[in-house]
Amino acid sequence: MLKYQLDNSQGNYRFNICVYPQHNADQRFKLHFHKNPELHMVIEGQLQLTVNGITEIIPAGSMALVLSNQIHTFFNPKDSKDIVFVFSDDYIPKFASAVRGKQGDHSGFTPEKTVWDMAAQYMPQEDASIFIKKACLYAICNEYLNQVTLLPRSDKSDFHVGQMLNWVSENYMEDITLKQLAQEFGYDYHYLSRLLTDEYGIHFRQLVNQYRVDEAISLLESTEMPITQIALKSGFQNIRTFNHVFRELVGHTPREHRMTR
Repeated sequence: MLKYQLDNSQGNYRFNICVYPQHNADQRFKLHFHKNPELHMVIEGQLQLTVNGITEIIPAGSMALVLSNQIHTFFNPKDSKDIVFVFSDDYIPKFASAVRGKQGDHSGFTPEKTVWDMAAQYMPQEDASIFIKKACLYAICNEYLNQVTLLPRSDKSDFHVGQMLNWVSENYMEDITLKQLAQEFGYDYHYLSRLLTDEYGIHFRQLVNQYRVDEAISLLESTEMPITQIALKSGFQNIRTFNHVFRELVGHTPREHRMTR
């Protein structure tokens, strides 16, 4: 069953590190997708990665990058070592913008030794500064772009969930509704609501609000734009809703967030 991972879809400089396989046993992950990019760094053995139905074998010394909302699964043999980084795209906004609405003709690539060595030294460190993480990620993304051909995105799934998420990512600044999404893709409203909630674990309003809050965080940190204007530009209809949703997802108010930048 295909699942949407909300915990791997939140912004505000999220950076999660996991090493697979665990418990000295083969480890296979079910088909899933999330908003944040996912980077694999294969240290030993090999990784079997399937993205949008295309399977690749990624050997030791190579990397693979799964872009935002790409449907994927992967298998780590017990004799392999795969460090997986899931990070919000506020670390790499220029790259995220460059690949929006696109996908690579493959996911695996072999970085130059200097890039690999820098990533191996700093990326697994939980306490590495935001600056070294950005430097490593941009160097890795540059290697990806040098070795992968970007194509128009054409996610494949039984219910076109990839296309629906792309539609949300392109329209969240407007006052969009689940009814509009249903009409856009030719679904009955009630059927689509049950499908997203029961099959994929997606709550439409929560998904849209996460996109809006991520946009607001970017504007709070990079501009002097008034908070009311940021609320409207991010897709919120009023400042009260903006403050409530922002506090719920981030843990503090937009004003407090700006004061800590």
